[in-house]
Amino acid sequence: MINPIALGIDYSLRLLSQVMLEECGKDRLVDLYDAPFDDRDFYDYVHATPSGTRMEGAAIARFVAGSDLIRAWGEMIESAPLSQS
Repeated sequence: MINPIALGIDYSLRLLSQVMLEECGKDRLVDLYDAPFDDRDFYDYVHATPSGTRMEGAAIARFVAGSDLIRAWGEMIESAPLSQS
C-alpha cells in the first residue's frame, strides 16, 4: 500500500522543484529527484541518512564543478564595494 503522506510530500517536492526550475533555470538547479537513492539513504521521505547525504553532496559537488558558479561568485565578490566601517 502506498503511504498517502508520502504522496503528499512527493507532490509538494515536485511543485517546489518546478518553481525552482522556473526561477533559477536548468543551469542553476541540481535535480536529485531521479538520483539512484534507495530506502537506506533516507530516514523518512525527506531527511537523508549519512549515505544519502554523501550521495547528495557528491551530486552537488559534480554540478558546481561542471558549472560557472564559482567563477560567477568570484566576479560578484570582486565587484562588491568595500565596506567603509
